[in-house]
Amino acid sequence: MEPSFIQFKKENKDNSHVTFEDKMKPRINFYDGFTKEEYEKILNRKSEIEMLIKDAVYEYFLNENSEESFCFTDGNFPDRRILSGHYYIGSESYGKAIRDENFYYKKKGGKYQALSSRDGIHYPFFEGDINTLKCYYRIIISVRLTSLGNGVEDDYLGIDFRLEFENIDDKIQLEILSTDVI
Repeated sequence: MEPSFIQFKKENKDNSHVTFEDKMKPRINFYDGFTKEEYEKILNRKSEIEMLIKDAVYEYFLNENSEESFCFTDGNFPDRRILSGHYYIGSESYGKAIRDENFYYKKKGGKYQALSSRDGIHYPFFEGDINTLKCYYRIIISVRLTSLGNGVEDDYLGIDFRLEFENIDDKIQLEILSTDVI
């Protein structure tokens, strides 16, 4: 089944949480000094980002032949058989992250990431060379897949995608952060 993107037209005046029932535009948040100019440059890549999301929804959730699938067909969650094939964007977050070439570094058996903040840069537990840290653009897009489980289309599965790149024109790296029941 091919994924079909639903784009809602209703304004989200309060920038509130979005559901299929509400049919509102996504909630959009900006963090860590992400400027209006940077956002406008990224908007020029919106169709590329939308295609990355569509391809990932297909490969990881709708393609029954994918070895990368997160779905099941035996009644376990998420069950591909009840997915409608429709998806929409619930929220978009734009920010920046400070890290070295690795997403994470390890210390005491845990994984940590250096993060930027409005006050400057925090390096929790970072033992590496601070000069190797770089600033990356980070976009988190929360996608919602709908189901027809009870004969009525409704929210079913949430997916958070992380997109990162060092410069506005760089290749965008996409990763699934999490999935959840909605």
